[in-house]
Amino acid sequence: MPKFTKIITIFLLTSFCLALLTNYCLAEINQNNGLTITPIAQELNMLPGENYQGLLKITNISDSSSTIKSEIVDFTAADDSGQPKILTTSEDSGYSLKNYIILSENEFTLAPKESKKINYFINLPKNIEPGGHYGAILFKPIRASQENSQIEVGSEVGTIILVNSGGNPLILGNLEGFGILNNKILRFNNSPVDLITKIKNSGNVHFKPKGFITVRNILNKEVAQIEFNVDSGNVLPNQIRKFTNTWNPGGNFGLLKAEINLVYGNSQSISSAFNFYILPIKKIFNYFILLIILAWIINNMRKKK
Repeated sequence: MPKFTKIITIFLLTSFCLALLTNYCLAEINQNNGLTITPIAQELNMLPGENYQGLLKITNISDSSSTIKSEIVDFTAADDSGQPKILTTSEDSGYSLKNYIILSENEFTLAPKESKKINYFINLPKNIEPGGHYGAILFKPIRASQENSQIEVGSEVGTIILVNSGGNPLILGNLEGFGILNNKILRFNNSPVDLITKIKNSGNVHFKPKGFITVRNILNKEVAQIEFNVDSGNVLPNQIRKFTNTWNPGGNFGLLKAEINLVYGNSQSISSAFNFYILPIKKIFNYFILLIILAWIINNMRKKK
């Protein structure tokens, strides 16, 4: 009995220590959460010479005070995923906005869990080039390390701003590709199909393609309609953006046709289509075996008669 009591005591002490350690680790993670910002994106239609005032809300969600420093930069698309790429001072996308943005405060301090509203102002010159201009406002926490008295820089947050400066911008989109991932138009199973669309912006202002992808069977009957660009992603000038729509074919097989019909800009349209095949070999083989068994049964029943 004493031995059993000793085991229980060790178990309880171990559990207590693990609980303390877990709480400590969670506390450490929470201290590194940093900042949040709203909104994360802003799209504006402005005229040359026009001014705009916007509002940002920055929150310190960490458990320590932070001095926050701001930076105004330009951005472009990093790759065909559409993720923004922050440009350095030496990089020029040709669609700069940073020189037209001013903040009400460039540096401030936030207590733990404190929020602050910051005004920003966009002042477009009268001679600005028509079309798109793209900038971002970044905020970065800077803390003094208690261990070695060094400065620690936390992860930055930011808001991207897309401005159409009016005038007569060139809105021109081209379909660079529409098909299945890795060009697998012949498929031997009913696994989900990734329909890949690549759209190039050959104009000088961003646009959002919208529309539907329709899948039809060999009888031209519609078996699926998929909404395109549900996240309202933009295609930036001189960039190609890839969109992925996943379709689950379910019981559909054989010859199929995918059609895409999109609109963008000033009611401009993009359309295309391609054929592909789904031949679920395993399912077809099972059906074939079933037919053989049924034929054998029917044949035997006839012989007995």
